[in-house]
Amino acid sequence: MEKRCSGDPVKTALLSGPLALILFMLLYAAPIFPQPEDGAYTVKDSTGRSICFSSPPCRIISTGPGVTEILFSLGAGPEVVAVTSNCNYPPEARKRVSVGDMLLDTEKIISLKPDLIVTDANLRMEQMKRLESMGLPIFSINCADVAGLRDSLLRLGRALKREKRAEEICSEIETRIDRIKRRIASASSSKEVTVFVEIWDKPLMTAGKKTFFNDLIVMAGGVNTFADSRTDYPTISVENLIERNPEVVILTTSSRERVLGNPVYRGLRAVKSSRIHAINPDIIARPTPRMVEALELLALWLHPEIRSITPNCACLKYPGPPKTPSVSTNDRIGH
Repeated sequence: MEKRCSGDPVKTALLSGPLALILFMLLYAAPIFPQPEDGAYTVKDSTGRSICFSSPPCRIISTGPGVTEILFSLGAGPEVVAVTSNCNYPPEARKRVSVGDMLLDTEKIISLKPDLIVTDANLRMEQMKRLESMGLPIFSINCADVAGLRDSLLRLGRALKREKRAEEICSEIETRIDRIKRRIASASSSKEVTVFVEIWDKPLMTAGKKTFFNDLIVMAGGVNTFADSRTDYPTISVENLIERNPEVVILTTSSRERVLGNPVYRGLRAVKSSRIHAINPDIIARPTPRMVEALELLALWLHPEIRSITPNCACLKYPGPPKTPSVSTNDRIGH
């Protein structure tokens, strides 16, 4: 009589041929590799570090003004529980708890129990290492240039499960940049204009080539007077500035009246032609979606004839929450 095995799946599988063995392994064997939790996902930040999320973050801390603007532009404002004291835009950000300025309050950060801390990869590196060593989740973005802004928006969009919104913002930024470039190309005089941008007045400081400022100047059809500097943000003398003699001066700290009234600058071409322009430092110094506003202004200041192309300039939609315009309607480039 044939001997049968009952109640033992292993022996039954072995006695039933290769096909049964395969079925047994699929049904009874434990998984060889650990399986991710339902809904879990991993995103690499701008430093290449992989951060695993079990669900989209709902308690986010921002460590800088630029980061805060990006988070709110992505629609993550309700999830932001804390910012720094310098975070002034959008206005809603001022209602959040402050965790310090350049020096962060570690104890307050811990007490807020964040599930994500978003930071600029180029700032507060030692502080971020300390927070990370405490088990706090750090996500770094790098917006050193316009390409970095786009990359950071997309990475953060994936981390927050707001990919569509991130793609929309990037698309609108690119559309507006292309529009500006077309206006410059169609201008009666599209020659490059030499530009000096004042980052700080005492001591006098400007921007070098590998900076966000330089990117904007070049896209606006200008030449950064100090692009040949060996440092990103060189301190220069008044004599240096007079020697370079730029055609346009952009101010982020000084007033236009102060420069025009200073006899030291009387010989500058920019002063003689009254091409001295003060700009809201937040839209040109912070690498955020609002950088397009700065680019529009630079293009108009460097190529005044652009204004005549579209006499009735219309406000371009800013990809983000409602805001108070940084510039007047008449100072924008139309469609």
